[in-house]
Amino acid sequence: MSEAAGGAAEGGTVAAPSLPARRLGALPEWYASRQPILLAVLVLGIVAVPQTSLVLQRLVQNEPQAGPVTLLVWGLYALPLLAAILTVDYFEREPWWLIALAAAWGGLIATGLALPANDAVQSILTTSQGVNVAAQLGAAIAGPTDEELLKGLGVVVCTLLARRRMRSPVDGFILGAVVGLGFQVVEDVVYTANVMAAGQDPWSAIWQMLLLRGIMGGLWSHAVYTGLFGLGLGYALTRPQWSMAARVLAAVAGLAAAWSLHFLWNSPLLVDSTDWRLVVVKGLPALLLLLALLHRAQRADSAVFLPALAAVGNPLVATDAEIAALRDRRSRRRARAAARARGGWRAARAVRHLQRAQADLAVALATGDQVGIARAREELAQARHELGQLPQHPPVVGRTIGTWSIVLGLAGLFVPVVGVAAVVVALLGLAYGRAEAARQPGARVTPRLWVGLALGVLAVALFVVALSR
Repeated sequence: MSEAAGGAAEGGTVAAPSLPARRLGALPEWYASRQPILLAVLVLGIVAVPQTSLVLQRLVQNEPQAGPVTLLVWGLYALPLLAAILTVDYFEREPWWLIALAAAWGGLIATGLALPANDAVQSILTTSQGVNVAAQLGAAIAGPTDEELLKGLGVVVCTLLARRRMRSPVDGFILGAVVGLGFQVVEDVVYTANVMAAGQDPWSAIWQMLLLRGIMGGLWSHAVYTGLFGLGLGYALTRPQWSMAARVLAAVAGLAAAWSLHFLWNSPLLVDSTDWRLVVVKGLPALLLLLALLHRAQRADSAVFLPALAAVGNPLVATDAEIAALRDRRSRRRARAAARARGGWRAARAVRHLQRAQADLAVALATGDQVGIARAREELAQARHELGQLPQHPPVVGRTIGTWSIVLGLAGLFVPVVGVAAVVVALLGLAYGRAEAARQPGARVTPRLWVGLALGVLAVALFVVALSR
């Protein structure tokens, strides 16, 4: 009998060797590695979303005409702010599903959880400190504490679900600002509904809330607060050379800045003022702080990707001067202004196209995205052709009119008559593009025209269906 067998006989039964846990083969790796997070999001959604949807449902039921208009007004209000937020990350644009998740967290989950949480804090303050203290400081304590933690949790969840997308502090700002914007828009809807429920004329309530919360307070509200936290979290996650204490301090500083600025806005200071003092004292500092930090973070963002572009060493891909111009928004703008001075608006648009293609190529090279590399090289060749630096490359015609058709098509989803204009513009562009392509061998028509045509047709179809009902 062997020694091992003897040991087994003396000790009785022997535990079976542990086997690695088996995972269902049908589950993709991405889902399997993030399953606990997704389940937590599902549970929080089940708890929070009914709270938010109940408020929105009551608004539409109580105000059959003004209610849908309120949702439409605040939805349209959010579009330019969202576009401005997304343009901050010039190099690597976030995937649509991540942006949608961040907006949904802010607008549905964080809002739904904040409604009862704020009421609970107000009740605690009333019981412990009295009615007067709760009336003066309740909003200043409850709002920043509950809302910033809940919105910040959404940024953390989005980061955990897309860890590879967090490559620079700017990525953290984008996620934080989108979460904050979603929260801000739904909160504005809730405030508008409360004013209507208090007996004010619905149409004047919409205008008043749009003026006070949209214009006077919208530029330095939740998108700025949570964007600051996301920026701090981005520094903490993308600076492995920093000590752990410094990285934790960056995230805590972002949360502290968000809480402090939110507290300042909700504080009794200038609470009865609706003039420029409210903007200068309580709003402008938050925006200026964010812009200063963002300028620094954007330069750090370019340092992540531009070395890969410089390593190519091909002046037809990017010269040293063109790489230097990509560093920040100001230098890119100066390069386009110089091109406009030399060759007019057409040259400026070509340089913009070239910069966009070079930035996309830098990201694709840094991340090893072969499909992205091929696509960016094609766009880069098109831009060189527009600048007259690559005359033999076949052009893509109809880009500008194609972009306009897409813009009109998106607007047509809200204003049906604009959808008709999108169809007309797209058809004219296709006719012009086909004629141009027939005269230039190898030329092709931009697919943007087909996208604009599809959006226009969809807008018109939805309008026809609404009329038929």
